[in-house]
Amino acid sequence: MASAILYQAEGYDTTKPKLMGRHAAGEGFLSGLAQHGRASTLACYTETAAGFLEFNQLLRAFTDRPPATRWIPRDHPEQLASVGCLYSPGPGLDVLAWKRRRFGDRAYSLCGVTHTIASAGAADALGNLVLGPVEEWDAVICTSEAVKTAAVRIIDDWREYLGERCGTVPPLRAQLPIIPLGVDCQRFSRQAASRADWRRRMGIADSSVVFLFVGRLSFHAKAHPLPMYLALEQAAKATGRRIVLIQAGWFANDALRRSFVEGARMYCPLVDVIFLDGRRPDVREHIWHAADAFISLSDNVQETFGLTPVEAMAAGLPVVASDWNGYRQTVVEGVTGFMIPTTMPAASTGVDLARRFADGADSYDTYIGASSQPIAVDVEAASRACTALVRDSALRARMGAEGRRRAEEVFDWRHVVRQYEELWMDLAARRHHATANSGAKGTPDNLHPLRGNPFRTYSHYATRVLSDADTVVLASEAAKARLRSVVSNRMNTFADATLAPRARRLEIIELLEKGPATIATILQTLQPREPDRLRRTVSWMLKCDILRLA
Repeated sequence: MASAILYQAEGYDTTKPKLMGRHAAGEGFLSGLAQHGRASTLACYTETAAGFLEFNQLLRAFTDRPPATRWIPRDHPEQLASVGCLYSPGPGLDVLAWKRRRFGDRAYSLCGVTHTIASAGAADALGNLVLGPVEEWDAVICTSEAVKTAAVRIIDDWREYLGERCGTVPPLRAQLPIIPLGVDCQRFSRQAASRADWRRRMGIADSSVVFLFVGRLSFHAKAHPLPMYLALEQAAKATGRRIVLIQAGWFANDALRRSFVEGARMYCPLVDVIFLDGRRPDVREHIWHAADAFISLSDNVQETFGLTPVEAMAAGLPVVASDWNGYRQTVVEGVTGFMIPTTMPAASTGVDLARRFADGADSYDTYIGASSQPIAVDVEAASRACTALVRDSALRARMGAEGRRRAEEVFDWRHVVRQYEELWMDLAARRHHATANSGAKGTPDNLHPLRGNPFRTYSHYATRVLSDADTVVLASEAAKARLRSVVSNRMNTFADATLAPRARRLEIIELLEKGPATIATILQTLQPREPDRLRRTVSWMLKCDILRLA
C-alpha cells in the first residue's frame, strides 16, 4: 500500500501567484493521503532537508494526526526499494526510470499522474514512456476516460512512427489506470452562517440567484466566458429574476481582466457580475457557500478532468457544465446538473495549428488559444439550463443534494486514496511476478506524433464534430450586428489570424440570409482558397452564437 512521495513544492503549493489546477490537485492528493492513507510511515523523496521539513509542515496543516515520515534524499534513490513505489505528481517517468535502472528495473515501481497533456513537455513525457525503461509494474494514472483516450492516441501515433522508422512497433508497458481526482467533502459542507456573511459582504440579496465560476480567468487557456455571459443574460430576461455571477479566480494580466470586465458589461448587462481573487484561501474555502449554482463551460484542450465541478457538488451545488472531456465523468446529466453540448471542427482543420506549434512559430499559449477559439458551447442549451435552475429552487436543492451524495460516494479522498493504494499493491505484485521483456504507416496528416492535430487528438471531447453535411442557420436576424459586437472584444479575436478574413464572415451571413445552407454549400458558393480555415470559422461563428446548427 505504500509509496514514497516525490516532493517538489511546485507540485503541491497553492500559495503561488500563478495558481493552476494541478497545484490544487497535488495539494488535495497530499492532504487526502495524510488523512486516509493506511501506511504507518510516509516516505518523502526530496532533494534537501529543508524540503523534508516543508513536507512535514504541509502534513501538519492537513491533519492533527499526520503519519510518521521518513526522508529519502534525492541522491540516494536506492533507498526507495525499501518502500516499493515512488509517486511523482506528473506523467514523466522516463527520467526516474533511467535513474532506477542503476539499481535494477525491479528495484521499485513508479507511479505518475496526468494533468494537461496538450503541452510539448507533457506529450514528450508520454512518448518517453515507450522509449525509456518504463516497465509493466509502473503506471501513469489518468484522471478521466477522456484524458486516457487522448494519451493513448498520442502514444500510439508515436509508436507507429517508431515502428516505421525502426522496423518494429515498440510496446507500451506502463499501466494507464483511471483514477479520478478527489475532494475533501467535509471541507465543503454547507454553512448557513458563512453563506449569509459572504452574501452580506458582497451586497447580495436573499432573493438573488447566484451562479459561481471558480478557476483561472483566461479566455484562451481555461474557459471562454462568452457562452456563460450570454446564457445568464438570457436567463435573466426569461425569468425577470436578479441573477448574480461570481467569478472567483485570477487574471494573468490587466488585458485579460479588461476583456472579462468589458465582456460582462457588453454581453450580460442584466447580470450583477462580481470578480474575486480565487487565490485567497478564504475565497477558495468559503465562496461556495454564497452560491446557488455552479457553472463552468470549459472549451480548452488542456483541460483533462475538471476538479471544480466536483468541489461544487461536494458543496451541494447543482452544476451547469460543458459536455467536455472529464466533466462528463463527474456531472450526471439531469441528476447532479446539466451537461451543455459542445461542437468541435473536423480534424482536417487543425493541421496548420499543429504544424505551427511543432515548428515553434506559435507558443503553447497561442496554440491552445487557437485550438479553443472554434470550440462551440451551445448557448441556447446553457440558457435553458440556467433558466430552469433560476426558476426552480426545489430543482436546485434536489440536484445539489444528489451532487453532494455523488461526491461523497465517488470522489471523496477516502475512496480515491484506496484506489491509489490498491494500484500500488497491484504494481508490487506485477513487479514480483512479471518477466522483464523489451518489448509501416505514417501518422495522420504527417504530423509529428507528439505534436498532434488538436481536433483529431481531442475529437472525443466534444459532443459532436462538424461535417460538411451539417446545415447552419443565422442565430437571429441581427447576425451582422452580433458579428460587429463580437469582433469588438479582444476575447473573441485573440486568434483571429487562424480564421477566415472578416469580410468572409460577412459573406457567410449574407449567404445564410437567403436561407439555411450546409457547410458544403457555403464552401461551394464562396470557393475559399483555404477551405479548412473557413470550416473553422463557421465553428467559431457557432461559438459566438452568430450561427446555429439547424
